Amino acid sequence: MKQFIKCPTCNSVELATIGTNSIPFLTYIHNCNLCRFIIMESDWETLPALSIRQPWAWLIVNGFKGIENRNNLKNFTGDFLIHASSKWDKNWFNFSSAQTRELLSTIQMPVKEKMQYGGIIGYATITGYVEKSDSPWFIGKYGLLIKDPHPLAFTPCKGKLSFFTPEIE
Repeated sequence: MKQFIKCPTCNSVELATIGTNSIPFLTYIHNCNLCRFIIMESDWETLPALSIRQPWAWLIVNGFKGIENRNNLKNFTGDFLIHASSKWDKNWFNFSSAQTRELLSTIQMPVKEKMQYGGIIGYATITGYVEKSDSPWFIGKYGLLIKDPHPLAFTPCKGKLSFFTPEIE
């Protein structure tokens, strides 16, 4: 089994294989690919994922959209994985305000068929929530404030509602 973990030394996020190793009494161990720190199970920070329909997931991961609209709030701040839903939001353009549509016309997005679906595509940080915002991206009842997006290599996995722990083979 695999899981996305955050290195406690350099804060990089990567996919780690969970399994046994040759060191007695240590069940899980992983070497960070960036700083080479040896991460033991007790030091792992696994990240929850949030499934977001395309094209919104792409816009967040690529640094264009800093608010994710939600109808309910979960009391969570911190790093999270961005899961691109297996579905395209067919009403995405209709829900957009005139200001957002104008902004979208300046962004060179991949066409619908070239987007990635049904897997982890990146991670970012939720810093808080708002019920009102002047952002052209805010249209929901609540908005998750998102910063520091980072794309990751596409990793297929099934999504779930709300925050979830990805099940990756």
